[in-house]
Amino acid sequence: MIVCNPPYYDGTSKSPDEARNMARHQDHLPIQEFLQGAMSLLNEGGRVVVVWPVNREEEFVDACGHSGLTYNGSHKVKATEDHQPIRLIAVCSKSVKKYLDNTLTLESGVGYNREFTPEYLELVREFFLKA
Repeated sequence: MIVCNPPYYDGTSKSPDEARNMARHQDHLPIQEFLQGAMSLLNEGGRVVVVWPVNREEEFVDACGHSGLTYNGSHKVKATEDHQPIRLIAVCSKSVKKYLDNTLTLESGVGYNREFTPEYLELVREFFLKA
């Protein structure tokens, strides 16, 4: 499995710091180039998991196809129930897999009473000492 939060900003709001721009903007690593590299590293059962903007999902799906990968779907991520999703956890692979399509809410509650949702805690459980 290859997991990546690639640079996905498309040239807007650049920083005077070139290193920061390289890390955040896709000028130096377009998504199709990343996916082609990932394709060459994947074994037959492998998957690529990418954090990507919701409003550019179609671009990601197209890049998967041009890279020889199959788009397997995504988990749409939103901060709270009151927010719209802004990020995808998108999955692709060399073969057709179970299609994902759901929404993950990170927090419930309002203001200082916000808490992580049980679904989010279950997802990140293995990454934290206490979750």
